[in-house]
Amino acid sequence: MKEIRLTILIALVFIGVGSTGAIAHAIEPGSKVFLLYQMSEDGPDVDGEDAIGMLKTQLVGKTKLNVVLDLSDADFIVEFTAVKRGANNRRAKAVLKRAGSEEVVFETKWIRGTTNAFSGYSGTRHTIQRITKALINEFPSIER
Repeated sequence: MKEIRLTILIALVFIGVGSTGAIAHAIEPGSKVFLLYQMSEDGPDVDGEDAIGMLKTQLVGKTKLNVVLDLSDADFIVEFTAVKRGANNRRAKAVLKRAGSEEVVFETKWIRGTTNAFSGYSGTRHTIQRITKALINEFPSIER
């Protein structure tokens, strides 16, 4: 009976360590992030520099994260990809990784963005707004 209890206890400890609840505290207000545009295999890419500029503006304005220009200063890396879909529609995805490793802390699914007045008629900006919202929902403490 002791062996069964010990086995269950060990299993619960491992399950707790691997859950997103344990990861949710990985990124905190003031964490330094480096923004990296990843080319897509899915279709025609948007202008990477322009997209990273929009992402930086959004993260600085909506979160308590510090965007850094040097990868060696970063605690985390945000790998951002956006592709064109139709005239002005876009699809984008972001992966948050711990700097210096390949550990994925958070990843969005492909998010669709459309042109609308709230995003300055930019499908890319709309996807970035939705990705930032998903990041804040996962890590509420970083919201400005």
